[in-house]
Amino acid sequence: MLAARAWLVSGLPLMHPTFYIRLARVEEAAALSDLCFRSKAVWGYDPEFMALMPAALEVVPEHIAAGDVWDRDRGRRGDRRRRRARARRCRRIR
Repeated sequence: MLAARAWLVSGLPLMHPTFYIRLARVEEAAALSDLCFRSKAVWGYDPEFMALMPAALEVVPEHIAAGDVWDRDRGRRGDRRRRRARARRCRRIR
């Protein structure tokens, strides 16, 4: 896992300046494809052009499995949030 620290102005940190870059997981393919599409759409392209984009921006599980796709991870803080959400879901089921 690679770690990076970002600074806007020397001495003024971002809200969450530390993040981690990790290999994407195969089960994240649909979410990553959706993120790619929404990121492209934010620039105001016309509907005809955007209709062509889902196939071009699709993140396929084969690329993830080959180690060609990376994702940003918040590290321990994000893991803690996921554990809490999972625990809440389990409590609701019981």
